[in-house]
Amino acid sequence: VPEYRNIHFYFCHRWLHIRWIYKYIHSIHHRNTDVEPFSGLAMHPVEHLFYYTCYGPFLLLLAASTSISTVLNIPFLVFWMGFHTALSPAAAHSGWEDHFSSDLMHYLHHHYCECNYGANPVLDSMFGTYQPEFRDQSQQQTEKQKQHGSIKTTNATKVPRRQSRRQSLDPKATMERCWWPENPMYQFGTLTLLSVTLWGTCSSRLSPLVSAVLLTTEPVLWAMCLAVLTRAPSLAWRKVFLAPFDKDPLWSLILHLGMAVLLGVLPATYLLYIILSPPPIP
Repeated sequence: VPEYRNIHFYFCHRWLHIRWIYKYIHSIHHRNTDVEPFSGLAMHPVEHLFYYTCYGPFLLLLAASTSISTVLNIPFLVFWMGFHTALSPAAAHSGWEDHFSSDLMHYLHHHYCECNYGANPVLDSMFGTYQPEFRDQSQQQTEKQKQHGSIKTTNATKVPRRQSRRQSLDPKATMERCWWPENPMYQFGTLTLLSVTLWGTCSSRLSPLVSAVLLTTEPVLWAMCLAVLTRAPSLAWRKVFLAPFDKDPLWSLILHLGMAVLLGVLPATYLLYIILSPPPIP
């Protein structure tokens, strides 16, 4: 079970970092750039839905089970998974390092955003996204400038002008305009789409299966539509849909997207289908 949690977290988490999903859904979690325990489960409701899809195998196992011993073990597994999903984010976002949770690894993820997607280094090392320590900021800035040709390679490197404290603050880490929802067009649009779908379900105009599919996919597809509508003319379409993984090989993209659908989207759809289906008549 712990290893399945690691696999599920890596692929679903990396999927949430695709540009158009990150902007409208996962970026709320990344408001916390200097993490603390309560930031572990501070996320968009849509992200909560996919985070808890780690229960997917238990649902399938319970539905297909004919063994009494398997059925009796399901409550224990669900109880263990519930504790892990509720408590492990607090440990991983504590800012302290121990031998049972990858705190520093996830702290670096919140700092850089494009590394350390897993709960341990195994999958990140396999796919080249592992960052074990802080980078040298001055060296990183110099290398970036060299790549863009903005400075000449000389013995003396020009030090960039120091920013003011207000300019250096991450806007997402402040409480400015906290009374106004971030990306209001996405929030109101998603609420409208979900409300219409629920109305169709309650009025029996939509079947439970259709409703479950719509409730799972509408928030993600609406984010994609907004990304297309707000695309900058200079931004390549590949970056719109795949960044920051737009340079990954095709096999890697297929693997990661396929695993995200298998481990995240399908279990969420199945869970909603169970909830919306009428109870069987005894």
